[in-house]
Amino acid sequence: AAYRLWVQKDPSNAYAQYRLGVALALREPEEALSHWMTAARLDEAYDPVVQTLRTGVDLALLQEDSSSRNLLLGRALAL
Repeated sequence: AAYRLWVQKDPSNAYAQYRLGVALALREPEEALSHWMTAARLDEAYDPVVQTLRTGVDLALLQEDSSSRNLLLGRALAL
């Protein structure tokens, strides 16, 4: 909830967008990806990590079971 409020108050803050994405990654990976992409648009320093996370989310969403999906998301977040 704190990250959502931070993004609402300061939507141009790349770090806030990135952290909200991390907080949402396991429950709402598509929304997390949206926040990561916004962070990368706001600050190009986030682009390499966002591209890695995007690949991880894409691979995770191809999984049929939640355990495999969460495992791949966790691995992407750990990189």
